[in-house]
Amino acid sequence: MKPYERIRQRIKEKGLKFREVAEKGGYKQSTFSTMMNGKRRLYDKDIIKLCKILDAQPNDFLKLEDDEV
Repeated sequence: MKPYERIRQRIKEKGLKFREVAEKGGYKQSTFSTMMNGKRRLYDKDIIKLCKILDAQPNDFLKLEDDEV
């Protein structure tokens, strides 16, 4: 599972809407959408910002599975 897929999953688990997370993170809706569809790279600062919003640790989104190595 890719980091953006884990972030999407966490957003759903928290019962949040993508629009809410985008606003809290200071992203335009279109920018956030491209991030969550894997069409825009997630930078370190994005991961850190989203971790704060979603009450998560960076490793929650960045861990690799055997088939991704």
